[in-house]
Amino acid sequence: MKRAEEAGRRAGEALQSEKRLNEAKNRFIFNLSHDIRTPMNAVIGYAGLAARHLDDPKAAAGRLERVTMAARHMLALIGGLLELAEADGGAMRLNVAPQVLSRVVEDAVDMGRSLIGEKGLALDLDLEEGGDAVMIDANRFMRAVGSLLANAVKFTPRGGRIGVAVKRLAASDAGWVRYAVSVEDSGCGMEPEFVKLAFGAFERSETSTRSGHAGTGIGLAVVKRILDAMGGTMTVESQPGEGSRFTMSIPLKLADRPSAAPLAADACAPEGRGRVLVVEDIEISRLLAQTLLEEAGYTVDAVADGCDAVEAVANSPEGWYSAVVMDIQMPVMNGCEAARTIRALPRGDAASLPIVALSANARDEDRAQSLESGMNAHLAKPLDIAELTAELDRAQAARSRRLDASAPSLSAGRAPRQAARQGKRLGKALLQALPKMEAPILPGPAAGGIPQCSLYRLPSRRSPCC
Repeated sequence: MKRAEEAGRRAGEALQSEKRLNEAKNRFIFNLSHDIRTPMNAVIGYAGLAARHLDDPKAAAGRLERVTMAARHMLALIGGLLELAEADGGAMRLNVAPQVLSRVVEDAVDMGRSLIGEKGLALDLDLEEGGDAVMIDANRFMRAVGSLLANAVKFTPRGGRIGVAVKRLAASDAGWVRYAVSVEDSGCGMEPEFVKLAFGAFERSETSTRSGHAGTGIGLAVVKRILDAMGGTMTVESQPGEGSRFTMSIPLKLADRPSAAPLAADACAPEGRGRVLVVEDIEISRLLAQTLLEEAGYTVDAVADGCDAVEAVANSPEGWYSAVVMDIQMPVMNGCEAARTIRALPRGDAASLPIVALSANARDEDRAQSLESGMNAHLAKPLDIAELTAELDRAQAARSRRLDASAPSLSAGRAPRQAARQGKRLGKALLQALPKMEAPILPGPAAGGIPQCSLYRLPSRRSPCC
């Protein structure tokens, strides 16, 4: 009898829990629709205003700046959703590297300084105890700090105060240190009932219509998932009308030295950066990438799918391209297949040619798939030209180092024979790797159809792809 009652009680609790989750999801879908339409309204509205008033450059520039702000807000919503999905699916993998903790936190704060300044908020920073070099996934932790900081800015009225601090709590003989990183504000605070639910997915205390603050209720849930992956914990102190303090406690392994900072986008002179092959099937995205790279000092060739990319590389002299920027989801041949095929081409630069994925596929597993196919790096859209050029600089520098290191390994007499043998082996591998394909047929004005493969055909010889 007692067992039956206990089973019935557990079943009732499970049913109520599922009901609450479904209600939260329904609220989330409603809020998400509202909070995406709001910045989308700004994008469409201000873009239209700018287009109608091009005769006033100053006003048009201000309206386009608002378009950019709204678009970045939508991107933050999408990024939060993706990270939440990855964490719930167990796919969140950390990429740790030596970094100075205080610099990581300060970088996150720097990204929010403009919003803090716009609201006239005072900012108190106490980062002195975070000067150690530690092993940390800097990007993930910056997102966690940035999310807490964005919440603090959002719910703190004009003229209020925000504080960010790093404290060194304890250290072990094994080289581990526990830190406390806190973000506090003098904002509206939270009711005790909501504090208990704050880190659940889809939860927020009010709709943005009532509160005046846009958000889906997933920011704190993503922070919690990141901390779980890092072995950390979160505590919250909050009272209505008195503000809130969020404290992240994380154990981090001490490192010997921080990794070198990436090169700035303008660290190299823009002239003579080299020739880049852009592979993108969506015309507007292809033109955008081409224009931004040309402005950054590159000469750009552009093709519309992986088959065309293989043809362009195969028909060019060795060393013609400095790098390839590759989309992933494309017709005829996708980016991963194209990268594998390029790597198998019987030419001296096939293995060293930098290939950087630029794709709307933004999950960790997508990045891993790109690297497994032979690409050097994977960047997620939307295109950030500073990030892309920095990655191209790194890839080209690494290529130069590899070529310099391998140059003395072959004597002048052995080099031609070894290169010939290698070419034969790669040629056989290429024939085995290439899929059996037929060129798509597009109707022609006179004949029944004209074989079409290349967007910009290089006529030197027949492509191995098509």
